[in-house]
Amino acid sequence: MFAVPMLSEILVPELVDGVRVRKVSPKLRHATVQVNMAIVFRRLAPAGKVGTEWRCSVEEGVSELVPDVCFVTRRRLLPLSEEEREQPPFAPNVAVEIWSKGDKRRVLNRKIALYLSHGCALVLDVHPTRRTIDAYERGGVVRRFHMGERFESAAAPWLRFEIAEAFSGVGVL
Repeated sequence: MFAVPMLSEILVPELVDGVRVRKVSPKLRHATVQVNMAIVFRRLAPAGKVGTEWRCSVEEGVSELVPDVCFVTRRRLLPLSEEEREQPPFAPNVAVEIWSKGDKRRVLNRKIALYLSHGCALVLDVHPTRRTIDAYERGGVVRRFHMGERFESAAAPWLRFEIAEAFSGVGVL
């Protein structure tokens, strides 16, 4: 007889300050923005790896985060073993969190704080329904970007793109 795994065995949650937090199941809008952001990162990122849903341990056994899209430099990955590269023991250089219905603001704020306090230079909080991107940098710098604007940040000078690219195809068949 075939054993069907429980949903909790399939959807491995994030761990935030020792508390399991279920990743909200993304819908089409979220998936479209995630693909768009991954394409932007692949096109613009310097030597390193771009990943989607790439788990990183910012505090082993305490906080393990799964950004929707992230980038880690080759320089930071090289010293790691192949196994460690699968789940780096640090925050990515840049993390992207895409807002989904059901996300809790306090949890997302805590994740942003964890990313930034564990080496992440830039966190993008992407809002598909508002079509805005909030950029969080170390030192408390926060900027909101709207449609019609160009994204630029001193924290990741290589990452320059039109905000409309993130939302291309959202709501269109």
